[in-house]
Amino acid sequence: MYICLECGAVFEEPETWEEGRGEFWGFPCSETVSGCPECGGDYEDAVKCRRCEEWHSEDELTDELCEDCQDELFD
Repeated sequence: MYICLECGAVFEEPETWEEGRGEFWGFPCSETVSGCPECGGDYEDAVKCRRCEEWHSEDELTDELCEDCQDELFD
């Protein structure tokens, strides 16, 4: 699973498309890029919180727990 860094959407596969990059020796050039299927934004691997099992980016988890679950357990 992946999570969008811009809109927060969780998805199984990123969308891919061709973007033009001008010309090279008179021939049109393009590059295959990928992004979130909802907004086209950047994405990263998603990780499940081990308590609530919701998807988050890895940097949002501490000891495999999201902030909400940490607050509930340790407050």
